[in-house]
Amino acid sequence: MENIDKVYLIKWVGPFSSYENLYEWEKNSLDNNADSFNLYLLQGKRKYARRYTYYCGQTTRCVYKRLRDRNHHFHEIIHSDYSIWIGKFSNIIPDKSDINVAEKIITSELAELELGYENMMNETNFRPPVFDVYIINQWFHPSKNKEWKKVKVNSPANYIPDLMIYDSVSKEIRGTRRIRKIGILD
Repeated sequence: MENIDKVYLIKWVGPFSSYENLYEWEKNSLDNNADSFNLYLLQGKRKYARRYTYYCGQTTRCVYKRLRDRNHHFHEIIHSDYSIWIGKFSNIIPDKSDINVAEKIITSELAELELGYENMMNETNFRPPVFDVYIINQWFHPSKNKEWKKVKVNSPANYIPDLMIYDSVSKEIRGTRRIRKIGILD
């Protein structure tokens, strides 16, 4: 039997508190090493809203270019109180199918288990795939290039587990919130 399980290591960088910061950082990153960020998370408040809303998106081009698209949900967010995280696959060069699968698992987990559909701007992509998926998320600071120890309470990094395992037979998502250091090997 052919193994069709998917394993993704996603390096998230953020949060960016302005479009300009994202633009400068991503442009500089692309100029230096041609990294391609295919996923992004938005967190912010819509006009007159009291609660934060969230969006998980994908792109095959630069995130800053995708956010400038005319009908993008980014334009619904009040631009004084938001954050953007961008993610890249660090263990594979993803194709469109890989990007879709990772986005589906993340949006499904956020909408069904963490935040509720009413707090998500996504309107589709809530159905999980028909095969097992393993995602390891790492959260990095954009300027220090170090992993975050703590993030803001309402940050997407706080809601998305570091380890996510989707079992296609039982339809369960398992995982752990934070992967912790257990020791140092010499």
